[in-house]
Amino acid sequence: MPLDSGLMRTPQPGGRMEEALSPERTFHIFRGTALNATLLEIVSGRQKGLARMKELAAQKPDSYFLWDDGTHRIVAEVRRRPAA
Repeated sequence: MPLDSGLMRTPQPGGRMEEALSPERTFHIFRGTALNATLLEIVSGRQKGLARMKELAAQKPDSYFLWDDGTHRIVAEVRRRPAA
């Protein structure tokens, strides 16, 4: 019985395989660094996560990252410094 993890692999130039993420995949939005992070939200879909991180950074400048719950990797980061 095949498992539907939402992960597909797509061939890339040079024979490399790259992961293509389905929009249904779960992502966690964290504030801080990988060594000192606070979980803020869990979203469905990478694009939704990216958009939400940008909103959060506009409201409260800081470092944010998007964690892929399926691959256990950071897949995006947004860094915004407070205005001087």
